[in-house]
Amino acid sequence: MKTVVLMSLTQLLCLVQALSTILSTSDPNCIVVEPMRIGGVIDFKYTVSGVKEENVEFSIMSGDKEITRILGSEGEHKFRINKTNDLDVCWVRTDRKIKKVTFMISQHG
Repeated sequence: MKTVVLMSLTQLLCLVQALSTILSTSDPNCIVVEPMRIGGVIDFKYTVSGVKEENVEFSIMSGDKEITRILGSEGEHKFRINKTNDLDVCWVRTDRKIKKVTFMISQHG
């Protein structure tokens, strides 16, 4: 599993992250999001491009608990923070075609 950690840079840059990643293997491509404060909201938005872009699975995990799982070429999920546990946000392709995922994560409230 390929993991990238997004540190407290979010706090310094107006609480918004916009990034892209390439899904070139069948391994999950994950980032770790650190919630800023209990009661706040984290917004996740993403779009997939490439051949058969609908063949991508998006998931958010908090520890061993699955918060959401979406299959498709784009998605949006709002998550109200009730614990300070880090969130594992992952994309995995469900076919053999390379995909590009462009996503934005913002925290507010």
